[in-house]
Amino acid sequence: MANFNTPDEKETPATRPPPPKLDFVLRDVLHNHKGQWPRMMPREPFAAADYWTSMQEPPKERERPEWLSKSTPSDPHAGGWQTPYIDRVHHNLRKFLTLTPNDQGFVIDNIQAGYPWCGDNMDFYCEVIKSTGVMREFVSNHGKAPDGLLPKEYTAAILKQVQKLAAQWSSNLPYEKNERLA
Repeated sequence: MANFNTPDEKETPATRPPPPKLDFVLRDVLHNHKGQWPRMMPREPFAAADYWTSMQEPPKERERPEWLSKSTPSDPHAGGWQTPYIDRVHHNLRKFLTLTPNDQGFVIDNIQAGYPWCGDNMDFYCEVIKSTGVMREFVSNHGKAPDGLLPKEYTAAILKQVQKLAAQWSSNLPYEKNERLA
């Protein structure tokens, strides 16, 4: 696993500032949204940042911080850090804190059930959960993922679930545990 906070040493001249630290970035977001934390999140900002980070997919090698040089003759060391992993986790937290408490609970329950959330709107996230469930069922029944398109019966099952979800979404029923996916 890549250390998302450590750039390659050979690329980091001493004149550059270090890349931002994830826990400090998240702490600032949490501080600005203090009243919107879900009940399951720790009340101390750094503990809450660690909690949120643990709910995210781990960083990928391509998400390592990278220095973007903007050097000029007057300032040869100008530039800034591109931090894809920190940006992703930061974006997801900001989106999460704008959700209703019911949707926050829904997202946390499903992250813990193995369905990562990427800051998607709730309609799309429900579709991802349903489609992933159908695919997991297919793999468990057949031992491998299908080649090419899904068989017709699984495509029909996905369509049926999406139609059912559309009816539920339009009624705006409150969320109770995994009721949204029933």
